[in-house]
Amino acid sequence: MVGGKVRGGIVGASPSLAAKDLDRGDVKYRVDFRSVYATLMERHLGVAAAPVLGRDFPQINFEKAC
Repeated sequence: MVGGKVRGGIVGASPSLAAKDLDRGDVKYRVDFRSVYATLMERHLGVAAAPVLGRDFPQINFEKAC
């Protein structure tokens, strides 16, 4: 994210790298990237995300996450 109102830093807890918490050796994701895209498209670009992404995805409240 870029812009004058963006607060830098890491959001959320670091993922576990313990073998029992991995998904076939990969870190498990917590946020579907399509939700990030949908949020940016709808709120910041003013375009409908569903036609591009193929369906609706939950939007992220970036203000609360930061």
